Amino acid sequence: MKLRPFINLTVFPIFLVLGVANACILVFTSAGELSDALHEQAVAATTVVAEYLSSSPGFEEKVRSGEAREALRLVTSQLKDLDSLYVTSAEGITTVLLGKAPALGMGEGERQGFLQGLRSDGKEFYVVDQQRLPNGSIVGSQVDASGAIAIQFDLYMEGLLIITLSAFIAIVTASLLSLWLNRDIQAVENLILHARDGQPDKGEHQSFVFREMREAAEAVTLLRNNLAVDGTTVREVVLHCEQSRTLDASVIATHRARFADRDEIIHGVKCGVRLLAGSSVGAFYALLHRDQIGGIVLGSVPDGDQAKAFASALRAQVAIVSSRSSELLEGKINLLYKYGIVQRVSGLIWNQDGVVIASYGDFASSFGQGTQRPARRTIFGLSECSSELRSILHTFNEKLSSNDVVSDLNAIRNISSEFSGLIAAVDFSNAQPTHLAGEAESIAVA
Repeated sequence: MKLRPFINLTVFPIFLVLGVANACILVFTSAGELSDALHEQAVAATTVVAEYLSSSPGFEEKVRSGEAREALRLVTSQLKDLDSLYVTSAEGITTVLLGKAPALGMGEGERQGFLQGLRSDGKEFYVVDQQRLPNGSIVGSQVDASGAIAIQFDLYMEGLLIITLSAFIAIVTASLLSLWLNRDIQAVENLILHARDGQPDKGEHQSFVFREMREAAEAVTLLRNNLAVDGTTVREVVLHCEQSRTLDASVIATHRARFADRDEIIHGVKCGVRLLAGSSVGAFYALLHRDQIGGIVLGSVPDGDQAKAFASALRAQVAIVSSRSSELLEGKINLLYKYGIVQRVSGLIWNQDGVVIASYGDFASSFGQGTQRPARRTIFGLSECSSELRSILHTFNEKLSSNDVVSDLNAIRNISSEFSGLIAAVDFSNAQPTHLAGEAESIAVA
């Protein structure tokens, strides 16, 4: 849902309910007060007449006396809406004291509107009050309610006006809120979009209506300035590296990326290989993962120009990885030796059952030409200092081994960081049958 309809649906009902409540309070409260005022006039008139007529004997004379009528007129002169004041004797004879003859008796007519006790004879509206005297006579008063009806209509109009104004205020308020909020949100979005160019903020953005949006804008501005500083620093570093990098440095960096750490599972055999810190660009490894064979081969090329050495290492890796069988691999390795592309090679090749079917380097003498099942874990390396590296591997195997390929290789690289070359490990524990799994571990260094 969009922001403007959401605010309208939230604000409009609130103001509308408040408008209706205020209108109801005005109408019902004013109607009650108006009704009470009319009843007080009627009750006051009948009470005065009843007290006057019952205070002394001579009831008939008082009723017919012009002096009595004048006195009643003076007493009831403040009752502006008094329409009729009369006395009905016990025999049913009605004598009008003031005004005209009564149009309604007590309880006659139909109740009208919200004014309590308001009754109509079909033409006019009245409020009627009667009191019985001790001699059985009835004193009655009739108050004209036409003015009250007009006031009641005005109350309805005022209530309707309150509701209409509430709805109008709700629409205006919702529109202003959505306008201000959209304006602030758009300003924050513009700051975020402008932050992509990496330029520091100049503080030339608009003021915000809402405090939360201003705080968000300040956070974006801070992030924008930090990104600009970081981007400038990165560009300076990259420019410095580009200006200071030589061909040899580029070759070394590319070699490190090409022959980064690798950990794979090939035909159920867990393999890992690590490049030692002092390795030259002529050191390479190749992981074979073919349908029929798998293996790991470490190698090095003759020393010389670094660019040519790295190119030879890449050629050797591609040739070995593309071999689909052990026979093809054997032929390619012989050709690499023959044309002087590789100087040393060491590695193991196994089939789908985890059985070693070919070995190179020192492994050639260990496994011979026949197929064998190696020990559960085998760690080997290729280095210019074979004897020292062999001693490190043997010590590690005896005292520090965790029996996990990745953990062991990382630990060995940490304690042999000054050497050059590569180290690798293969774990056959999940590849060979359980009844043939050995407990011994063998370490060989090529």
